[in-house]
Amino acid sequence: MEALHESINRMNSLLDELVKISRQLRDVSKQVISEEELLPLQKHQEDLLKQIEKIDEVLNQYEREIEPSIHNQFHKKLAEFQALNQEFISNLTSSHGVIQFDLKRIQDELLDEDLPHFHLPRSTDILPSTDEHKASDPNKKPKKN
Repeated sequence: MEALHESINRMNSLLDELVKISRQLRDVSKQVISEEELLPLQKHQEDLLKQIEKIDEVLNQYEREIEPSIHNQFHKKLAEFQALNQEFISNLTSSHGVIQFDLKRIQDELLDEDLPHFHLPRSTDILPSTDEHKASDPNKKPKKN
């Protein structure tokens, strides 16, 4: 029973910290932001979510012994996190569009590496252009007007 109480307390603590970090991310997203400001908070949030998953696995073993009020408490905190996270995403999408990322550093990191999630070799082709003849076949002569 002691392990159950420790796990419940740990879960409450992690969820409180998750909500706190989510508030910080939401608040930062209302300002002009840089990658350097976001990355540490997002990394901390990811770490918390991983810890929450582990504690959740432990708590699943005691599912019948956990009072409904405890479940409700967890769900309220998760709902608050979801709302804050959605607001964070909306703020970034609507008011800022593109965040000021260090594009050169990202490109250097991807150079000669596989692209994330797709495991495809990095293309050395020229990126598509909005200019019609640059985006078409390089062997094809441009149209004359």
